[in-house]
Amino acid sequence: MTKTIRFLALAVAGAVVLSACGALNALIPDQDVPGGVLGIGTAGVDVTLEADVGTAGIGAAQITTTFFSGTLDVASVDVDAIDELPNFVEADAITETITLGNSVVVTYPTTAAADSITLAELEFSGSVTISGTTYPLPVLTATGLEVVFANPECVDGVCAYTTATNLPEIDVALAASAVDAYSALLQGGGTIGVEVTVTATLASGIAADAEIVVTIESLGAVIEF
Repeated sequence: MTKTIRFLALAVAGAVVLSACGALNALIPDQDVPGGVLGIGTAGVDVTLEADVGTAGIGAAQITTTFFSGTLDVASVDVDAIDELPNFVEADAITETITLGNSVVVTYPTTAAADSITLAELEFSGSVTISGTTYPLPVLTATGLEVVFANPECVDGVCAYTTATNLPEIDVALAASAVDAYSALLQGGGTIGVEVTVTATLASGIAADAEIVVTIESLGAVIEF
């Protein structure tokens, strides 16, 4: 993250040279942040999705459900201040695009593996915490999906599925207050972390004691000035 921020500082410094007055923010081009700003990164973060049906083990195996959810939790990381960044430079908007990895791993404790799993809906909700203050993220839902994960490779009830389908891409736009806080983070340093609830709706049910591990990946963020 520090390397990305240093790159941003150089762009800002170049804009300052171009003009000694006026709306300097408008002179700074949008900055692409390949790994994003939320700490998810291009390699992604694994999230375990489970059913919430009030039972477990063999009892849950008698229940099928299409709803599985889990929490993506990226612990706070330290961000150093940028000494070269003028104090009048502020971000206007920050948008990060996140997606799903092309494989999922499903554990079937007590039932046979499904031949395929179809993702029908994917929802993200949560918050970002910047220097100790928490800001809500918008609730974002990708609906009408037909992402088929198939060709399972199984060992002792643990099956890896893959897909060749185009995966949903969801744009997470930080609220104005969070953008202001991120600008202050660049100016004075601090910490940033994120917690997101991921909910997947399947087209048809599987046993409620199954456990699905998905990977949430960042396709990068754009900082606008």
